[in-house]
Amino acid sequence: MQAAIDGRTAGPLLRTRSGAGMDRRTVHRYVAPTARAAGISRPIGPHALRRTVGTVGLNQGIPLPDVQRLLRYARPETTLGSYDITGEALERHASHQVAGFLAGWAG
Repeated sequence: MQAAIDGRTAGPLLRTRSGAGMDRRTVHRYVAPTARAAGISRPIGPHALRRTVGTVGLNQGIPLPDVQRLLRYARPETTLGSYDITGEALERHASHQVAGFLAGWAG
């Protein structure tokens, strides 16, 4: 993430080579090969990584309002309904495996 931010304090997190913000399809073109490189054979997209962020945040004790703000949800029911996965289920979830791969790969 630090490489993607490149010292910026504003603007899109993920950018194309021209500096424009990436759209959903462009991000998907990066996520899918990364998942395959992590040994995950089933299809995975950016939303699965979003689910991982929300779920891990809740499981790590980040307060619900903070996770809501992070995911830009107005209602806590939406956050809990979409992202509250038990730790055991989370370990088997493909997006959690990709996140683990990226954490080890980032260095």
